[in-house]
Amino acid sequence: MAAARSHAAQVRDQDGFTTRHAALYEVSVHQRLGDPAAAVGAARGIDTKGLGGERTARLYIDVARSYADWGRPRQCYAALLAAEQAAPQEVQRGVVRELKRDLVGHRIAGVTEFARRTRAI
Repeated sequence: MAAARSHAAQVRDQDGFTTRHAALYEVSVHQRLGDPAAAVGAARGIDTKGLGGERTARLYIDVARSYADWGRPRQCYAALLAAEQAAPQEVQRGVVRELKRDLVGHRIAGVTEFARRTRAI
């Protein structure tokens, strides 16, 4: 990941690859490799302004999955709400459905309504 960040800094937005893109990939890689703390930490430094709704939502979904893996359902829910705000269609995807269903079991205000609104239950 350090090499990707270094390369992105050197090319400075050439070919559409930026340090922000490297950071987005870093979040995804840490999430998929099972390091939720690293994924959440990497996400904290990403400025989502001008990123676009779909990419912003996918970032928040990676963060939500990381929080779920970390056993932090309230933060998971907050990240899913942020994803919904950025691009509602992204939280309708099947890969997010199980995450939303799992949240219903945690007595968190608003989760059941969210799960219904986003067609998880």
